[in-house]
Amino acid sequence: MTTVKVQTRFLRPGDVTAGTGETIVSISAGVHTPQGKMDVVLEKDGTTRVACWRSYTLINIKEGTNQ
Repeated sequence: MTTVKVQTRFLRPGDVTAGTGETIVSISAGVHTPQGKMDVVLEKDGTTRVACWRSYTLINIKEGTNQ
């Protein structure tokens, strides 16, 4: 399976990160999120975590995991 680099702001729920194999649950830029950053909720094996990534950060995702 090939990987594709995608900016954080273009991630979609269901995308799978290539490095850790975590699934994107949701992406948001809330009121409490610093300007230029986005909250990304990730899930793997029933465990969820929230990462705060810059909106232009390039993330490797596995191609074809989210149609």
